[in-house]
Amino acid sequence: MVVNPKVVSCEYNLLTDGSMENLAEQINEIEDENERKKKLEQYDKLRKNLESAEGIPEILKQNVKKGGKYIVFIPVGGNEEGKDSIDKVKEWEKQISEYLKNSGIEPEYYSMLSAYSNKENDRQLEEFEIENSEKTKFMIVMNKANEGLHIKGLDGMLWFRPLDENSQILYKQQIGRVITSIDPNNPPKDEDRPVVMDFANNTQRVNIDKEIKTNNRKNDLELLTIVVDWVKSHGGILPQVTSTSNQEKRYAATLYRIQQKYIEYRNGIEDEEITVDERNNIENIIAKGEEIELWDRELERITKDESDKILEVDSFELKGNLHDFVELENEVKDINYRKTALKNIIDNACKYSDKEVNVALYREQQQVILEVEDQGIGIPQEEIEHIFQSFYRCSNTRDYAGQGIGLSLTLKIISAYHGKLDISSEIEKGTKVRVIF
Repeated sequence: MVVNPKVVSCEYNLLTDGSMENLAEQINEIEDENERKKKLEQYDKLRKNLESAEGIPEILKQNVKKGGKYIVFIPVGGNEEGKDSIDKVKEWEKQISEYLKNSGIEPEYYSMLSAYSNKENDRQLEEFEIENSEKTKFMIVMNKANEGLHIKGLDGMLWFRPLDENSQILYKQQIGRVITSIDPNNPPKDEDRPVVMDFANNTQRVNIDKEIKTNNRKNDLELLTIVVDWVKSHGGILPQVTSTSNQEKRYAATLYRIQQKYIEYRNGIEDEEITVDERNNIENIIAKGEEIELWDRELERITKDESDKILEVDSFELKGNLHDFVELENEVKDINYRKTALKNIIDNACKYSDKEVNVALYREQQQVILEVEDQGIGIPQEEIEHIFQSFYRCSNTRDYAGQGIGLSLTLKIISAYHGKLDISSEIEKGTKVRVIF
């Protein structure tokens, strides 16, 4: 049984790391006055909430326990194999000590770096793992603990190193240092689970939601198979949440959770965003549930809080102000991305034509269609298939300014919203662009 750590984020850092300032700039780029006003109201409310959020010292005081052992990921910078990395570790030791001031916690520092010899790194790790210190131990690393290193008995992680939005693998490698495997019949108490103090807000920063959801579907099939086998071995009797057996209670909670999550798919899968692999997993889950008539049975209702308590679940989903920040940020990006795509199309039509440009917006059955038609220079037929490549410019556009990135970006944006882009053109007569959503 794999137990995820508890993840504690530092909402207050959104005010100090530039995130809120960047969001304000994006909101001010919204051209629609009513839409901009609406988003600014959401922004002001969020900022007010963040101003009362807890900072790093408070989070450390609440989550670091005396005598515990913690791994600390600090930002990578300079030459990790040289003296500057050692100096950087010393700076972080001072900074963490300052954070812990007046907390009653006495820190003891260790570190593993490429600047050290293998022998020195082994010595640091060995002394860190020894269980004979009343002090609270902190192992400071940059990249040394990303993968392949198992550290015994960690109580948590201090995450100061920011990851970019595409760092899913590094995210899982680093957070994997505190994901533990335990006896399923002897789950830990909540207060004994490792704690990830995500001061860089990487759970908000890294685009990992889709992958987690996909993996969860695979795990759900494995879990459902185990419970179905249990039901069959017990004469078709379903597990009861009121049982005195912890295992049976977990099976009951698992069955209810899976039923509520997938029952909507029993008559087919209509969500176009679901990939082929995900669709196959869901179909297998539906088929496996039918073996015990799961989708037709009325199970005893279990609240999410009750289910989480039974299953000892603490997902990496965003909550509170961080969730509100990401939601607002995504909404603003959606508005500005759509504006950018449509503006690129209209700008191109105006640039390559000195005559009237016609713009039409209409609905056709279930689709919304935007048409932009010019009477300009047109596009050579043999070059149309290349115009969406980055930095590609048609042979008849040399007298016009441009970098060849507008249409490439436009196609990516429209595709992200599951739209289509059709172009028809004739030299010296003009071009028609159709955007279909």
